[in-house]
Amino acid sequence: MSIANDIGSTGTGTSGSGTPQTTGSTSMPQGREMPACETGTGGVGASLKHMGSVAADKATQLKDSAQEYLHAGKDKAQEYLEASKDRAQEYLEAGKEKAQEYYELSKAKAQEWENTVEQYIREKPLQSVLMAAGVGALIGFLMRR
Repeated sequence: MSIANDIGSTGTGTSGSGTPQTTGSTSMPQGREMPACETGTGGVGASLKHMGSVAADKATQLKDSAQEYLHAGKDKAQEYLEASKDRAQEYLEAGKEKAQEYYELSKAKAQEWENTVEQYIREKPLQSVLMAAGVGALIGFLMRR
């Protein structure tokens, strides 16, 4: 028995009984081995192409779905933004109205106090001058400290 018979380039060998054994590949007449998956008439290749096209279709569907969600989210965000702007404008207007009310109220109250002080000064001028002098002296004393 020779080594060439045991480990042949065709993928066949002999066992101890002298019968040829084949490996997991198909033998070619020139002594080259070709894996069994390449021996069909494009069955595996066609299957791979089909799987690739299915994957591409799924990727396209996912992309389209993602774009739809993106546009829907963008539209919803725009709606919320517009609603927020409207609500902020309403609050601003309400705040302006309240500020105007308080301004008018304080203006009226200040006018009322001014009239009361003027009336008091006209009724009791001497007491008013003495009170003003006392308040001035007190403020001057406190400012020196």
